[in-house]
Amino acid sequence: MGRLTDTEQIRIYCNNNPGGVLDLSYASKRTFKDIPIDNLRKYLSRLYEEGVITKISKGIFLIGHSEKSDLERIINYYADDTFGMIAGEELLYRFGLIDYKPDIIEIFTNKTSGNKYIEKLGVQLFENQ
Repeated sequence: MGRLTDTEQIRIYCNNNPGGVLDLSYASKRTFKDIPIDNLRKYLSRLYEEGVITKISKGIFLIGHSEKSDLERIINYYADDTFGMIAGEELLYRFGLIDYKPDIIEIFTNKTSGNKYIEKLGVQLFENQ
């Protein structure tokens, strides 16, 4: 059997990550580094049209459906135990140190290629040296 096509690789990734998040810039540098970014965008737009993925923000897609809310899925993706964490006032709120729920949830992660805002999330790149 020969090499998988680029589209097949992306479909397999989506099938293996139902309910997950796909960050285009991060995935292009890590997961799909052999696929040119313009081609990856084109393939993702086709998957979006087919309903396989849902666009949340520029370059951010949700894979399939999940019982969790879109916001929960995004938080879980960026703030997992290995790659990132919730910070700032949201962290203080979760520990009961402040009474008000902050407007923006800050997340520091190395699972992105740059800083971005997604809905009410502020995702900040944190790189270990």
